[in-house]
This record gives sequence, structure tokens and C-alpha cells, in this order.
Amino acid sequence: MNTYYQVTAINKESSEVEIMFGSFEKRDCISEIDFEKHNWKNDGYKSFKVVSIEVEDTPDPEVYDLISGDDLFATQAPCFNFELDKEELISKGLEVGFITQPDPAKDLFIINTEY
Repeated sequence: MNTYYQVTAINKESSEVEIMFGSFEKRDCISEIDFEKHNWKNDGYKSFKVVSIEVEDTPDPEVYDLISGDDLFATQAPCFNFELDKEELISKGLEVGFITQPDPAKDLFIINTEY
């Protein structure tokens, strides 16, 4: 299972919760709220939230630039003077938010390009 994030809002007329946007990256949802909140309010929505759900879908590699743990190590180890092994580097990257791992069962990661 993979974590998928959705921006939800309440329609002021119907009082129903609606999905406004979705992404495998939480930061994309936060950015979308920042960018669209004013427009959504004008369209009659309120109470914007980011919620997460577990889905069987996987991120599209063309959209999310998935990178393997080996490739991540090869490109990032020099930044740490090769003082971290692959597992330590991945652990550090996840801890600080440089990378996310959509599916913990797979050795694939998404690099946070805004880090």
C-alpha cells in the first residue's frame, strides 16, 4: 500500500466534503492549497485540509521521478564524504524530508526537489 494525499474542502451550499486535489507528495497538496485557496473560497468552499489515504496505486515514475536506493546512494554519498553507507543515507534522507518512500516494501524513493 502507498500513502496518497488529498486536499479536501467543504462545499458551503451542500455541506459535503469534496476532494479538490491529490498527490503522492504531501508538499504538493500544501502548495496547491496556498495557490488555489482564494479561488476555491470564491467558488464556495471552506475548511481546506490535507488528508492521507492508503492506496494500491503506485506513483507514476514519469511524474514523480522515482530513484532506486542504489542510485540515490551513488548520487548523494559524495555530499556526505562517503561517511554514510546506503542504509544510513536513506534513513537520514527520510528523517530530514529530502526523500520520501511511497512504498516501504520497494527500494524506490522520491527526491524532494524543494529541499
